[in-house]
Amino acid sequence: MSLSTPTGARRFYTEIGSLVDKRVYVRLVDGKVYRGVLLGIDQPSLNVVLGEADSEGKRFFRVIINGSRISEIVVEEIPLFDPEEFFNLVVQRLNINPANVKVYKESGSVVILDRYRVSENGVEGSGALANKIFDIWQEYMEGKKSKRS
Repeated sequence: MSLSTPTGARRFYTEIGSLVDKRVYVRLVDGKVYRGVLLGIDQPSLNVVLGEADSEGKRFFRVIINGSRISEIVVEEIPLFDPEEFFNLVVQRLNINPANVKVYKESGSVVILDRYRVSENGVEGSGALANKIFDIWQEYMEGKKSKRS
């Protein structure tokens, strides 16, 4: 993936944005490591804010790290939401034509009828169908969480 193309840059920033609220560790260029929940990221500079962080045995409420000091950001948890798995579930449970459901792996989401967006964060949209989709999503996520425990 090249950041020199608009598509490459868009995909990179989408991927970076999807890390928010995930447990990560951030290694600095000097080798120091911070672990915590990624609360925010300034995409142009890659400055990050970690919450509930620790480093070298010390706990911190918040840590703000300058992007120029970051060597790598590693996600410590595997996402619960699998868009392809959810696609199959929603097509089966709602009897929707698969052509009306799109999977976007890069953003970890599913779009149903060009109206409802579903991701690990929930269901975007409103109305009776959105409520049915939410019920399926909630059952799916609870099942995934119980398998992880």
